[in-house]
Amino acid sequence: MPLLGPRHSQNLFLTCCVLSACIDYHFLALIGLSISCGPKNATNNHTSPTNPDLSSRPAHRFPEGLELSTPLPGDTIEFPLIVTGRAKGYWYFEGDFQLALYQGDQLLAESYVSALDAWMTPSFVAFEGEINPRQTVPSATQLTLLLQGANPSGLKQNERQFEVPLVSE
Repeated sequence: MPLLGPRHSQNLFLTCCVLSACIDYHFLALIGLSISCGPKNATNNHTSPTNPDLSSRPAHRFPEGLELSTPLPGDTIEFPLIVTGRAKGYWYFEGDFQLALYQGDQLLAESYVSALDAWMTPSFVAFEGEINPRQTVPSATQLTLLLQGANPSGLKQNERQFEVPLVSE
């Protein structure tokens, strides 16, 4: 006498197929995750075309888990401006946080920086981004770079932002 009838064996076969597909999917997802979360560029020394060796300058430390390597407050800059540093994982949402460039109250550009490694951590994660104004900025113009931490909740107590005074070249 068979243990399972034809209907049960058909259901068992379908269940095995679904489980096999799920296992294959999760295996491929884990392989992709291990590849994407690995070191992106072990030789990245945060240099830019305008400043060939910025890695030797100390980062500017802001409270609340943000360190800015380039540009530093008071720097004379040119565009496109490369922004690099490190931030704790809570600054990011989906691996990014916002940048804005102002001349006084006038918004000149918006952009973002992206985490260079896995960002869902309480530790520091390196970031890099680029911002470029929509119009020409005259030489010696006083500018403000705004770094704004991600706040998907919209709650005021979760807002984080810092201003960096700069001068255009």
